[in-house]
Amino acid sequence: MAGFVLANGSMSSNQSGEGDIRRALIEADLVDCMVALPGQLFYSTQIPVCLWFLAKNKAAEAKRGFRDRRKQTLFIDARKLGALIDRILCNFVKRISRIITNNILLTQCHH
Repeated sequence: MAGFVLANGSMSSNQSGEGDIRRALIEADLVDCMVALPGQLFYSTQIPVCLWFLAKNKAAEAKRGFRDRRKQTLFIDARKLGALIDRILCNFVKRISRIITNNILLTQCHH
C-alpha cells in the first residue's frame, strides 16, 4: 500500500500525459481509493487536494479479513467536510478523518 497527495486536478487533467498515467494506474488495477479533500488544508497552498491510495494486491486476504477488491476503486468526496478556522486555513477534524478511515476499512473488509 502506498499513498500520496496531489492537486484535485490530478483526477481529471490531461496535461503532460497525466491522463495516460491515470489510465495506466486504473488498467493495472493499482488504485484502491481516492479521497477528494477541501481546499485550504495547508499553509503552503490553498488549492484542494486529493489523496491517492495504491495497492498492488487487492485480492482477498482471509488472515487480515480483507475481501476481494480487484477491479474496484473507492472514491470519497470529502470536499465539504472541513471547517474554516480563519480566512486561509481549513480544519479537517479528527471525527471527519475517522469517518473517511472507517469508510475505507468497510470497503476493504468482509462485512
